[in-house]
Amino acid sequence: MELVNQEKILLNFYEKLNKLAYDSKADILVDLINQIYASNPNEKILIFTQFVDTLLFLKDLIEAQDKGITVQTFYGGLDKEQKDYAVEIFRNSTNFSVLLSTEVGGEGRNFQFCRVLINYDLPWNPMKLEQRIGRLDRIGQESREIFIYNFVIEHTIETDIIFALNKRINLFEESIGLLEPILGKIEKDMKEIIFSESAGRKRKKLNELYRTLEEEIKKAKEIEMQLDDLMIDKKSFQMDSLISSLASCQEVELSHNELNLFIKHFFDLDNRRFGFLESLEEEGGIQTVDGKIFLTRIQLNNDLIDRLGKKVSHEYIGTFNVELAKEREEIDFFALGHPIIDNILSFCRDYSFKGVFTKLNVKKGKLPKYLESIPSSYNELYLFIFTVKFQGYIIEHQLSAIVIDRNGNNIDKMANFLLDIENYADIYQFGDPFNNKINLNNVNLEYLSEEAKKHIKWKTSQWKREIKKLNDKIFKLEQNKKKKIFIHKKNALNHKLESLNQKLERNVHKRPTERQKENIMMIEDEKKKKNKRKKIQEIEEEIDNTQKDISKTRKKLDDLSFEYEDLKNDMIKRNRGKYYTNLLSCGIIRFID
Repeated sequence: MELVNQEKILLNFYEKLNKLAYDSKADILVDLINQIYASNPNEKILIFTQFVDTLLFLKDLIEAQDKGITVQTFYGGLDKEQKDYAVEIFRNSTNFSVLLSTEVGGEGRNFQFCRVLINYDLPWNPMKLEQRIGRLDRIGQESREIFIYNFVIEHTIETDIIFALNKRINLFEESIGLLEPILGKIEKDMKEIIFSESAGRKRKKLNELYRTLEEEIKKAKEIEMQLDDLMIDKKSFQMDSLISSLASCQEVELSHNELNLFIKHFFDLDNRRFGFLESLEEEGGIQTVDGKIFLTRIQLNNDLIDRLGKKVSHEYIGTFNVELAKEREEIDFFALGHPIIDNILSFCRDYSFKGVFTKLNVKKGKLPKYLESIPSSYNELYLFIFTVKFQGYIIEHQLSAIVIDRNGNNIDKMANFLLDIENYADIYQFGDPFNNKINLNNVNLEYLSEEAKKHIKWKTSQWKREIKKLNDKIFKLEQNKKKKIFIHKKNALNHKLESLNQKLERNVHKRPTERQKENIMMIEDEKKKKNKRKKIQEIEEEIDNTQKDISKTRKKLDDLSFEYEDLKNDMIKRNRGKYYTNLLSCGIIRFID
């Protein structure tokens, strides 16, 4: 659809909105949908309303147009499967499609495949309005323009709301981030105005709100200018340049494919005694260079759920593939951080988990050339995997592995070879064809683990230096940032205190003398006398209020200093700068011909 067509629709819509100010909003909505349909019969429209009853009413109204429009609903009363189904139909429909949603759709779900948004009801909180827009205006939006229709009936409080939001704060033109403190208060102010008893009182309160907004915006912009230098500039603080040297430090990395293999083989243990994992080809997927990727179902049995402390569900449907996860946001993404993945990993590391193999049989013929020179006397080696943690202002973890012989000597590069999960089937002989048992009484595991720990500490020394350097840089930047914020707040409060003292001084000077008070009491004109006494009372009230403000400001200054000292002490305590090297797992390596 040409952009000019949408612009014409916008003009026609607002023109009719003014002409039909007293007509039904629903009739205007139908008229707008018909205009968009006539311009592009394949358009998708997202309509927000605040109430489920309104949503269901609009659904019936739109479907009654008999144009073959696909109408789906999305609200809190639906379960997860029903919501997912509604989004999928809306996303994949090739017809003119409408999704009617309550505020539930304003958070979490993304609709960047849609470019037309209709706010049938305006929320009083502008943050919610911004969240609605953010469902469309995000990465992946292919349209150059997003078209937003806000329904406003002339001569109602809605007109005042949209005027306050759009004209006074430039909601769609200025940064939401800067004005969040102001916008967060508007909802409360609007409610007070709307539920005021008289029209005159509403107008008075609305005018007060306008004046307050003007003052707050001015203050916010001044603060923004003063705090500009507090923001960390990406150009001046490039973490990549600091971390790039860490590449030389060997790490155990875990890709999504490797995670998939691990979980798959976990569920294959002991004839699937923990549950099963299967591909859902009938559910569809995405076409990639290597083929088609489908959804995955993970089914857990009751035994595993009990072992995991009932922290997981019986069934999950999702994917290990990041591309499919991006395209299908309503499904689970099986990665580190997902509850089922994290709980299975923790379970496998627990002593209660009984592994199938007690040793790893490595095929000698599969050893690379750089490892073929290992003496034949090394018929048994020991693999140790450690987790190394840095506890400072930042917290970093690293997995590191080492292979040593019976005497504690490091076998260089062997750990990297043995942990190549993509070639594990070629490297290892699973099962024990020779049924050789390991006599752990002849193996001093305590001595070997201590020797392995020494090697790991040396191996990760470069990583530790780089992490310490990064930590110190971030800590220094944060210290400077907190200090600047403290100084700015302190200066602002001192400036306010100075202004209040000047104001108090001016009002004190306005106080009438005792002689002037006596003269006022002698005035015969009662009206004039009353006005004079009222002014004196106002001056006294102003002095009293100013003195209270001075007291509050001084207290804020004291509190600010205490808070800053506490903040500095907390930062120093947090920045412990310690390293922890703990054994994660170990294995016995034997070579077979």
